[in-house]
Amino acid sequence: MKTAHQFIFLTGIIIGWSMMTLPSVHAQAPRWELVYYPNGPVITPGFQAPWDTNGVEDPELLWDGMEFRLYYTAIDALGVQRIAAATSRNLLEWTPRGIILEPRAGTFDRDGVSDPDVLRVGSQYILFYTATNYEWRQIARVDSPDGYHFTGNRDVVLTGSFNGNRFDYLGAGEPSVIYSGGMYQLVYRGFDSNVWWRLGLALSEDGFHFLSISSSLERQAIFGRGPHGYDDGGAGEPEIWSGNANDIRMLYTSLHYCLDGPLYRIGYTSDGYFNWDRYNMISGIGEPGDWNGMHFKSPSVLDFGDFLLVAMEGWPNRLQASGIGLMIGVERWLKSKQNHLVFHTTGGIVPPGRIELGNYGASDVVITGITVIGPSFTIVPPSLPHVLKPSDERVLSVSYTPDPGGTPVQGRVIIESNAQIGNTITIHLSGY
Repeated sequence: MKTAHQFIFLTGIIIGWSMMTLPSVHAQAPRWELVYYPNGPVITPGFQAPWDTNGVEDPELLWDGMEFRLYYTAIDALGVQRIAAATSRNLLEWTPRGIILEPRAGTFDRDGVSDPDVLRVGSQYILFYTATNYEWRQIARVDSPDGYHFTGNRDVVLTGSFNGNRFDYLGAGEPSVIYSGGMYQLVYRGFDSNVWWRLGLALSEDGFHFLSISSSLERQAIFGRGPHGYDDGGAGEPEIWSGNANDIRMLYTSLHYCLDGPLYRIGYTSDGYFNWDRYNMISGIGEPGDWNGMHFKSPSVLDFGDFLLVAMEGWPNRLQASGIGLMIGVERWLKSKQNHLVFHTTGGIVPPGRIELGNYGASDVVITGITVIGPSFTIVPPSLPHVLKPSDERVLSVSYTPDPGGTPVQGRVIIESNAQIGNTITIHLSGY
C-alpha cells in the first residue's frame, strides 16, 4: 500500500509539473564566470595514503556552518573504491578525516562505493552513493548523525530498469539529490550498452523508495546528447541545486568523443526537469601540462547567493586524475562573452589547422573581434563584424611557425561576440 500510494501521489505531481508553465530565465540567463581558487589542485592522490594513492575523484562539497567538508572517491593501488572525507576552514589547507565508507564483502556494494552525494536533513547526514557489484551499479543510501560515521543500514534506493528499451537497464549511479518541499529529487546517470551518456530523474517522499519518471510518465531519460561539440556524446555526473527563481540548475560532465578518446568538460543548464535550457560550456581545460590540461569533470556546487564554490576533478592526461580543484563562480548578467581557445602542437609534425565557429542558437551571433596571442600563430579572420546565422558555420584557417627542434608551440585565440546564453557559439579546433 505504501508503494501504490506513493506512485499515485508522485504521478499527480509529475502531471502538475509537466503541465505547469515554469518561470523563464531566458531574458536574464546567468553566465557563470569561473576563476581558480587557487590555480591548482587542493587534494591530490596520496593525500590519505594508502587509500587514495591511485586517484581522488567525484568531489562533494558541504558547508556545515563551521567548516567546509569535502567528500570524495578514494582509489587505492588495487583500484578499490572507497569514500573519504576532508575538512577545511580556508579552502587551502585540508585535514584528512579518513575513510567514511568501504565496500562490504558479499553485499550489493562489494566491488566499490563511489560518487558521494551528501544531504543534511534535520539532524541527519544522508549519503547517497553508487554501489557496485561486479559490473552492476545501483544507488544506495546510508545515514549518519555527524557526517563521518556512516555505520547504519545501507539501503538500495534505485536500481536499473531491467528493461532493454530503457536508458538505465544495466544500472543507475552518479546521484545528485536535493530535498525541497517534502520531496527528494534525484538526478542520476543511467547505464546501458549505448556509448552515449544520459540522465534520469527519480522522486521520493521518504528518501528510500524512489520512482524514476519523465514528463511522459515513463522511465525515460530527461537529459542527454546536446547539439554542441563539447556535449554531443551526452551528459553524466550531474550536480543539481535550486536557483534564485526556484528553477532547477545543473552542472554536469559533458562528453565528446574524438579520435584518440573521450574528452570531458563541464556544462550548465537550468529551468526545470522537463524543459532544460542548455547553455554553453562554462569550464574547459587548462593549459597543456596543467593538472586540468586534459579533462575537467565531476562538478560539485555550493551556492552562496552572490557566488558559487565549485569543486571538480582535473586530469593532466588520460591515465590518472591529478587532483581535486576549486573554482569560484560569479553570476553575471552579460550580453557578451569571450571564448578562449588554446592551441597546442608539436612543431614540424602536424599540418596547419582550422577553427570552426558554429551558431547553435535561435538568433544571430555577431563576431566582433578575433585576437591572436602568441608570435608563432597567424589566423585568417573574416571581415568584422561577421554575422553567424542560426546553424551557420564559419571556418577560419590557422597557421603557425613550427619550431625546428620540435618544441611544443602554444598560442591563444580570443573570439569576441555578442553571443547571449540563449544563442550559444561553439568553437571546434581540428587539424592538430
